[in-house]
Amino acid sequence: MLSFGGFRLRLILGLSAVFLTLAVWLVPWTLGLARTHFDHTHQQVNRDVARAVVEHASLFEQGAVNQEALGGVFMKLMAVNPTLELYLLDAEGEILGFDAPPDAVKLDRVPLDPVHAFLDGPQEAVFGVDPRRPEQERVFTAWPVEEGDAEVLDVATFPANIAPGTSMSTTITLDGFHDHLSVAGMLVTTNDAFFGLDSVTDMRHSDGRTFFAPVFDAGTEFNSEDCMYIPGPPCGNGGSHDPRADVGFVHFSNGIHGIGSLDAPTYDWGAYAARIEVRRL
Repeated sequence: MLSFGGFRLRLILGLSAVFLTLAVWLVPWTLGLARTHFDHTHQQVNRDVARAVVEHASLFEQGAVNQEALGGVFMKLMAVNPTLELYLLDAEGEILGFDAPPDAVKLDRVPLDPVHAFLDGPQEAVFGVDPRRPEQERVFTAWPVEEGDAEVLDVATFPANIAPGTSMSTTITLDGFHDHLSVAGMLVTTNDAFFGLDSVTDMRHSDGRTFFAPVFDAGTEFNSEDCMYIPGPPCGNGGSHDPRADVGFVHFSNGIHGIGSLDAPTYDWGAYAARIEVRRL
């Protein structure tokens, strides 16, 4: 016969064993999760440091490394956070500059696959080879050093006019650092109006983004609505400009009013001229 006291003791021991097993499994898992979160957060925070270094220091001058500017960056960075190490890499992963005794850095080149993965904007920490300790991998941060128009990653144009009520599609490349999208197009049945979006961000939604583009007046030509100066249908006089002066600056367009050759109910666009849908492929 099993007494109630003995049953309770066995139940307590059994539950204790279950809880102990869960603790043995959960504690390392929780610590690992916390570490992963810390690494990712640390990497993203220091991304702004890397960006500031690139944006405020002339690291290259006429295609060559600006050693004086590089040395100044190293000194300022160490003053802010002595734990940070800074390496300047070329497009092949060769280390062009660093702030450490020459014999402290064991590698003259590092793999760039982790760097490219980080530039793509991952949702978790990325680890790369440590040039001072090649047997270890550490979290890092990066920002591309660019010259000239390299800030623009990709450009796409449409091959023809987009008629009212129709649409066209194109593909454009963005990454973790080239993440601003600008769109512009002339409204050809006007003197000088155009629709546009300027440097919209947050393009990485899995379900995409939709924008409604307002219409601007370039301010370069008088809005006569006269077919003598309208390139698009129903006029077709591209290259001819109304000689009368306009205000000389960009502002929101006030639309078509039917003061010339254009019928306002037919050719005016209302509040917005275009709906722009961005989908991630």
